[in-house]
Amino acid sequence: MHNSSLTTPASTAPCRRSAIRGLLNIGTLLLFWTICITVNCHAANEKSRSGEYNLKAVNIYGFGNYIRWPEYTKIRTDFVITVYGDSPILGALQIIASKKKIANKPIVVKSVTSISDIPQSEILFISESVPQGEISKILEHTALSRSKPLIVADTPRMFQTGIDIAFCVIEDRVRFVLDAENVNRNGLTIDAKLLRLGMAPDSPEFQQHLVAD
Repeated sequence: MHNSSLTTPASTAPCRRSAIRGLLNIGTLLLFWTICITVNCHAANEKSRSGEYNLKAVNIYGFGNYIRWPEYTKIRTDFVITVYGDSPILGALQIIASKKKIANKPIVVKSVTSISDIPQSEILFISESVPQGEISKILEHTALSRSKPLIVADTPRMFQTGIDIAFCVIEDRVRFVLDAENVNRNGLTIDAKLLRLGMAPDSPEFQQHLVAD
């Protein structure tokens, strides 16, 4: 897919095939996000599902670095990202985890398909493969946790009360809607840079997308 919010430069087919690895070689996170915001991708394989999920995985890595986590999470040795349901994003996240850290901690990516198996996590990604009726049960389960994870939904149709961030594709670009109030209520602090990148739930742009989707 053609994406701009957090995308990578693409001019050759070999570059496309190594998109994630190229991104991970960028010297600083700030430079990385600047490139992601300003450069559009035109490759054919960016239109594939794998290209879309590579970009979503990079976004999730960015979320981890642009949110300040509560003090009590500092005692944990790993930064855990859990993928709920079957999703192509799993492999992309595992590549990032093998190269990078978040909050100076190794990234551990876990995959579960049962609510009872959801581990203590910093970020919980809910796949579009998850039935809509199951999402509310997941939110009820995580609400009981002392350390509620940042909950990221795969698609805009999944966005509801309790979801912190939902991805959406607008004009062939991967974007995301961000419920800042909900994130703050859960004790997480969002960097201003992330606020500028995300759409508010009541923004005309997001509302128009919901109607058109």
